[in-house]
Amino acid sequence: MKKGLRAIPLIIGAGLSSSAYAAVYVGSAYEPFDYGAGTALVVGSGLNGGTGWNATGDASLPNAATSQWGDATALPAAAGANKTIVSPTLDYASATYPNELGNRARIDASAANATNNVSRNLGQFVDAGTFYFSYLTQRNNDTQRTTSLTFFGPSTGTTAPGNVPERLAIGQVSANTGSTTLGNFGVLANNQNPANLVNAAAPIAYGTGVTHLVVGRVDWNPTGNETVTVWVDPADLSSEPATPYIQTSAFELTSFNSVRLFSGNTAATVSQPAVSADYDEIRLGTTWASVLSNVPEPATCATVAISSMLLLASRRRRNV
Repeated sequence: MKKGLRAIPLIIGAGLSSSAYAAVYVGSAYEPFDYGAGTALVVGSGLNGGTGWNATGDASLPNAATSQWGDATALPAAAGANKTIVSPTLDYASATYPNELGNRARIDASAANATNNVSRNLGQFVDAGTFYFSYLTQRNNDTQRTTSLTFFGPSTGTTAPGNVPERLAIGQVSANTGSTTLGNFGVLANNQNPANLVNAAAPIAYGTGVTHLVVGRVDWNPTGNETVTVWVDPADLSSEPATPYIQTSAFELTSFNSVRLFSGNTAATVSQPAVSADYDEIRLGTTWASVLSNVPEPATCATVAISSMLLLASRRRRNV
């Protein structure tokens, strides 16, 4: 049996969601890193912003208490000390991209030459259906060391590669065993390098000081390998492009429950300096539009709701 037993989402109390999970991702989530510049991305900072980081992906409900960055429920445990919020937000050069909000997350392995990462629990367990994600990223120094956004899931105890919690990494990979040549974007499944490293036929370089938009889709297969589709800097954001940057159905990814931001140090076997990279505007959903559309701030949502109620009350008074 591939995926194991699945829990059903449960709503408790006055509109608060429990920590139960669903196998199919539901709703949508958004992280604009709308925290103060200089704030450390560690659990002690209590960074649990954005919307939809809960069991139902509902922006009107509170984020799960365990969805804060660096929480012990996220995989893997955070490492490194130079992960901070910096200003301003990353700016993606496309008139059709949603308005960027807040600031950005900087994962810097170069400051202390130490591998650096931080994770956030999705608030859901995902191993079925169709799962979309998008984010902005920028590399800050000239290096090909590994920096990636990675999805993790609990270990199932099965044989490799399904027994490792690291499921799917997107970014540049530079290791003694295998690399995305010349710092290009690639995909690494289940942390099995070089066997599970996928390079693009027409590669796109990360570059330095260049903001990229990455969009991905995972089509889960209950009886076999998942299909992973990735676009890097798609020209048309209005609909899903027919031609992806990378598409592969070679790997069983098992499950997702956390997302990690990672930057690597100067490894002894790799003659590349440690990397510093920024990540921003993380969106999760179930359709192309859900991860490439304007997402109102919670305050905006509240304003719209209050305005609607006032308008309704006014109409009722006129009809009395």
